[in-house]
Amino acid sequence: MYKILIVDDERRERAGLENLIHRYKYPLDVLLAANGEEALEVFEREDIDILLTDIKMPFMTGIELIDQVRKRGYTPFCIIFSAYGEFEYAQNAISLGVIQYLLKPVLLDDFQKLFDKVCRLCEEKEKRIAEDRTIMEEKKNKQTIESFKEFLLYLEDGDYSEEDKKILEMHFLNKKYRLIILSSYSFLFSIHWKDYEADLRKITGNDTLVINMDDSQILLVVPTDGDESERWIKNCCEEIINISKAAHQFHVFMVVSSVCSGLAGMRSEYEKLYEILDYQFFISESSYILYDKEYVNRKQSDMLPVYFNKILTYAKLKDYSGIKKEFHNVFQYIDRTVGFSSIYIKYSFTDLMKKLCENLKAEYLLLDVAEKLYEARTLETMKRVVLQLIDEMEKNDEANDTDSRLVQMAKRIVSERYQEMDFGVSYIAGELHVSLAYLSALFKMETGQTLVKYITAYRMEQAKCLLETSNMKISDVAQKTGYLNTSYFISLFKNREGCSPQQYREKKFGNEEAK
Repeated sequence: MYKILIVDDERRERAGLENLIHRYKYPLDVLLAANGEEALEVFEREDIDILLTDIKMPFMTGIELIDQVRKRGYTPFCIIFSAYGEFEYAQNAISLGVIQYLLKPVLLDDFQKLFDKVCRLCEEKEKRIAEDRTIMEEKKNKQTIESFKEFLLYLEDGDYSEEDKKILEMHFLNKKYRLIILSSYSFLFSIHWKDYEADLRKITGNDTLVINMDDSQILLVVPTDGDESERWIKNCCEEIINISKAAHQFHVFMVVSSVCSGLAGMRSEYEKLYEILDYQFFISESSYILYDKEYVNRKQSDMLPVYFNKILTYAKLKDYSGIKKEFHNVFQYIDRTVGFSSIYIKYSFTDLMKKLCENLKAEYLLLDVAEKLYEARTLETMKRVVLQLIDEMEKNDEANDTDSRLVQMAKRIVSERYQEMDFGVSYIAGELHVSLAYLSALFKMETGQTLVKYITAYRMEQAKCLLETSNMKISDVAQKTGYLNTSYFISLFKNREGCSPQQYREKKFGNEEAK
């Protein structure tokens, strides 16, 4: 329905025009005004599509009314209705964009022709506005995708151009946020992407930015006034965990930043979150950590076993630099934490060193190091004993090709099974008879990227090949590369390539034709 405002100081004239509109069943909602002042008040309240006005009226002529309507930024189709057919009126009306001059008394044929025309113009205008809105929305979405892509690059690398900076500032500056990274070993993020994205917004708020980083990680940028309760944040995390398990059947690990603002502040919090995210390797169930609350408490209570688990994982990888780094963290942690007894520390370290020597095939060193640990009188002495032992293990270690062979086997499995929807890191670890944490850490150490990202990259390359060499539908390309949810596949493709799959195909075909 379109809205028409009929303005005439004669009540019978207004009623007559209204009756004609209803008689011919035009899709028009009729509003009435007796003069120009009343008409302008209606324009302030309603979105008027058509203005039909008499010329001769008290307070304001029809020409003056149309002039005021235009000056105030309204753009209805305008019709002059008058018994006066003088040329000067018609001339003034045309200069103001009037589409028709309707004379009294009204002839029914003229009335029908006029209103058929004006309704058609309203439809064309509505269609044009919708098309313009679609174009603007697509342009905005493309700009937003690019800005999010640059935003992630900035969080990871700390670099962006001045042009990107302006776009990012529009989204993020002068506001407060909490960053939340969701991580899962499952690829079910992709299968349930559309529903899961809606669930996340429902829990954290419609203004939350949901950015899929890869198949296994999502970044939430949650606007906040900084005054929300700790309970609210915990409730959000618990709801996400519950809906992940109940509706989508997968576990999720989350880390939540402190309240931050500005790009530099957000990057600082992001780096802290990624440091904590590394501990996901040692947590098998769904869990969350609040950096400003939970993480501090965790470091004051139960972080020692987590550090020890990381050390043993690095030992399996024969990553001596990682072992040394975590030992430095352990000693810093013990140094600033109260409540440990010397007996407890010595016992814990002896047990750890026993496991370490077994993993690194250095049992012959165990008796000597155990004796030195119990003789140590200061924490610094213990530190020196441990690091000297690690140096000696590193010098005497005979490298073998077992780990490299595992990585090659993992890559081969990816190439064979990447089309399967439920295929993931857990499956590969099971096939290779190693733990998921060990395989993930090993793969990242040797290749420089996580196994999850390798699988995603492999799938994306296969998708690009299909787009370049076939006319397969986008939904079929998604399924051929292991993605049941087409919208998630498109979103992930845009984040990686900077354009949609269809745009990528058109660009490639266009380049070929140009050659």
